[in-house]
Amino acid sequence: VDNGLDECDRASHGAAATCTLRPAASRATEPLYDAQLMVLREGWLLKQSKTLKMWQKKYFVLDSVALYWAKSPHDVPDGFYPIRNCQFLQQAESGTFELITSGGQIRMQVLRYKTEEGQQDLLKWTSCYTRAMNDVSFPYFHVRQTCRRDMSMELLLGACKEGLRLVKLGLYDPCREEEIAFFNFSEIYEWGCPDIDTFEFCATSEREGYVLKTMHASDIEQMVLAKFKRWKEDRKNKRSIS
Repeated sequence: VDNGLDECDRASHGAAATCTLRPAASRATEPLYDAQLMVLREGWLLKQSKTLKMWQKKYFVLDSVALYWAKSPHDVPDGFYPIRNCQFLQQAESGTFELITSGGQIRMQVLRYKTEEGQQDLLKWTSCYTRAMNDVSFPYFHVRQTCRRDMSMELLLGACKEGLRLVKLGLYDPCREEEIAFFNFSEIYEWGCPDIDTFEFCATSEREGYVLKTMHASDIEQMVLAKFKRWKEDRKNKRSIS
């Protein structure tokens, strides 16, 4: 998709995007970020290993994009599971829930599942997970890039109302986010899906385009187009008023 901007618009917004690390709370009122990344639920769960089917105690963190697990609350995640486009199964009798996609599955069990406290914990995890899974309007998506050696492979792409935002994926403090780059729509001159699992975009501030692998390519393209149309209409209205 070509964004339809003239050359003067593109040239006036050619400044390179910068990396920032600022408190997320301070950005909650800023207009260019549609939604704040935040932790929905976290705590200890048992995770079943794939081969030996043994239960291992792990610390889990759930946000609106992925479910992460680590050895402790202070460790880098051992892995994560994107929550969109997956099947969620809960079994109260065994105190477990499973996430299933075409790429595999993961099974968790709450602690002391035979107690009332354990069952309440299971209900809370289920409620938070299904709420996040069904929030189709949430503007962040898990993506993977393999072209940039100076950038993490696992990223979050935000389709925001002012442009596209890249955020480092990981077990982050909900009060701090590591933003890699933000590209205003005025400097994004092309985007689209060359195939069903790839989303690409080009910006005037970058020599190379971004090639992002994701199972949400079509959803991202549709959301970016809708946000861009709104942004362009608002821009026209502001010009007519001035």
